Amino acid sequence: MVVHIQLLLVAGVISVICAVLNLFAATVPQWYLTYPNAFTMGLGTTCAGNCQSTSYNTFGSNVFCQTGTAWHDREIAVEALVWISIIIEIIMLILTLLAWHGKVTFQGTCQMVALAVVAAFPPFLVMCALAAYGDMIQNWLFCNGSFCDLFAANRPNDDCGYGSSFICVIVGFFMALFAAVCYVVHACVDLEERRATLLEV
Repeated sequence: MVVHIQLLLVAGVISVICAVLNLFAATVPQWYLTYPNAFTMGLGTTCAGNCQSTSYNTFGSNVFCQTGTAWHDREIAVEALVWISIIIEIIMLILTLLAWHGKVTFQGTCQMVALAVVAAFPPFLVMCALAAYGDMIQNWLFCNGSFCDLFAANRPNDDCGYGSSFICVIVGFFMALFAAVCYVVHACVDLEERRATLLEV
């Protein structure tokens, strides 16, 4: 039986919104910031007036517990998780549009389960990215506590915290999770309808 297109379309629209949010997060260096004197950190980019590529090997060992190479590798891993989730969300959108126009039908339970499993990857990947970056800033990178602890020691009147890019990834995580639930619901409904059809026969 053909999947219920309306809910599938909702999931597809949510997938493209998630992709846009994650694309913003991957390209805008606003993962962590200080204010009112704006200093922002992104994935491979730092901004203090002007934005430039992060110089991972220019920091003193008395401040950072990790090497520049380890820090760079951790940010690359976070960025890869975000970009892979974007690619999967775009694939889900394409499948949704094809189903909407009748070019693709998900008629088998195995196909529906596979679709639900693929849809579950973006929120899982984004969750891993959030956990990896949060742990890096709060525990892993700095010897004397979190970035805010280090910053407060030098600028006690300023504040710091997660920026808009990090927040967008959080929002994208919950939306991707909802989209995945929509696909899983379709798989379950499809399975129940098939069982009911078999019992009637």
